[in-house]
Amino acid sequence: MSNIDQAVALIATLAALDTDGTDPELIDEITALEQLKTAISARQARITDAFAVSQRATLIQTVNRSTPAAPCAPRSRWPAGTAQCPGPIAQGRRKHAQDYEVRLQH
Repeated sequence: MSNIDQAVALIATLAALDTDGTDPELIDEITALEQLKTAISARQARITDAFAVSQRATLIQTVNRSTPAAPCAPRSRWPAGTAQCPGPIAQGRRKHAQDYEVRLQH
């Protein structure tokens, strides 16, 4: 059963519950439903974050594939230990990717 099917089943189960019970039982159920609302909000936040991360990754891949390479600076201006041309676009891409990683960690 998929996550969506489970969520739909939970909605159906809750809709079918009766409202009978003693006052203490009703209070306990209200408490449980408040905890359920909190859990649902937390789940929604995690799913929203996962979707946003996926969309950013797709965007970065698309930009990286569609942006033409920049002309290379003379080798004398390459940072020490650099094995290939660190053009301004490549440097910008690395910086952009690092910025996203930093934001994703917080």
